[in-house]
Amino acid sequence: MADPSPLSKALSFLGEFPEVEDTGNTSRALKHVVDAYSSEPGSLLNRVEPSSSYFCLPIAVPLRNMVGDERQKAGVLPVVSPVLRIPNEVTSEIFTQFLPAYPEPPPINGPRSPSFLAGICRQWRDVAVSTPSLWRAIDLDLSETKDHQQLFRLLETWLERCGNCPLSFILMTGEYEGEAAAVPFIEALVRHCCRWQHVKLVLPYENLHLLVKGDMPALRTLGLGSNTKLFNTMSITAPLVVFDHAPNLHTVELYTFFNPFCITLPWSQLTALSGRLYDSELAEILRHSVKLEQCRFTLHTPAHSEPIAVIPPLTRLRALHLTSGDLSPGADDTARLLAALTLPALQTFTPVEPFLGTDTALARRLEQRNTILARRCAA
Repeated sequence: MADPSPLSKALSFLGEFPEVEDTGNTSRALKHVVDAYSSEPGSLLNRVEPSSSYFCLPIAVPLRNMVGDERQKAGVLPVVSPVLRIPNEVTSEIFTQFLPAYPEPPPINGPRSPSFLAGICRQWRDVAVSTPSLWRAIDLDLSETKDHQQLFRLLETWLERCGNCPLSFILMTGEYEGEAAAVPFIEALVRHCCRWQHVKLVLPYENLHLLVKGDMPALRTLGLGSNTKLFNTMSITAPLVVFDHAPNLHTVELYTFFNPFCITLPWSQLTALSGRLYDSELAEILRHSVKLEQCRFTLHTPAHSEPIAVIPPLTRLRALHLTSGDLSPGADDTARLLAALTLPALQTFTPVEPFLGTDTALARRLEQRNTILARRCAA
């Protein structure tokens, strides 16, 4: 894990001293903030004059343990912390840089959360609450807390504070939460589905029908899976169609226990697809993914797999990356899968060696094809 940036360290240090009147440590921490942030290209602080009072750090005065009469006798006047002299728009930008880069969500609580920044002092709270971009990415894992009511209240607060910003969120339930636990969270988020941009969902199959409501014009990327094997084995009469009103959805990642025979996504508009599936499931998806350009999957092949029928040519697929899962495919199964594909635009094929099994002839053909394509691209 990379070391925290100087800006992150400075703000974390500053957070240990929430009483703004105790200006000694606050001043030193703020100086680190200013130094770190002013060195970043394009920073608002680069447009602040060096002689500005924002850089003046007052002498530390130990006021924390002094009451009003003691301060008056000592002739001490409250010293305004430097943190209160920074323009609000600069503080807002510092906060934005402090959090993980969008669309990655910060923790909903703790030192990397916007709630942490809002707890330093009243002015910082005002700045944080009035900066919608701080609250536009939300991480909701219902398996990490038993207090789902408190988590739901936090969700409502974040949705209110993010204003009209596009939304990025993760919503996950554990194996033991059950379908009812996620319902209020899904319903609250669906009310804002027109702002969904980057979404990751790991939910019981029974919850997914709640996602069919509303248009999602801003949705760009989707991750979808289930927390139960039931999703991968249940028998249904017709697949559930979801996210079919998301015209700008082009990138999808499929997590464990996703079953394309139970769920239908707008495969025909996708350009990038990744995840973990059985080879027959991937074949079913590829039959409909006519615009696919990049495909990256870890495959599982059951011991007694059915033959795979020929898949219509994927005329736009340029990059195919396949690796084997914990059930390594045999040579015959692999050959049937790849033989079903016609990829006239393929430029890169990167299998892990065990994936091709013992079919060395197939491996040589693919290697020769890659070499020829590489030469054409270089010409």
